[in-house]
Amino acid sequence: MHFADFVTTMRNKTLYVSTRDSFKEELDGIQEELQATHPNH
Repeated sequence: MHFADFVTTMRNKTLYVSTRDSFKEELDGIQEELQATHPNH
């Protein structure tokens, strides 16, 4: 599970995505990814 704040800088969003992707590559056995958004966004 992960959370990304909609109100942040582009630098923070980029850092978040690259960190998340690096973390996912280190884990074995992840076959699917589920993404959801809040209905108000």
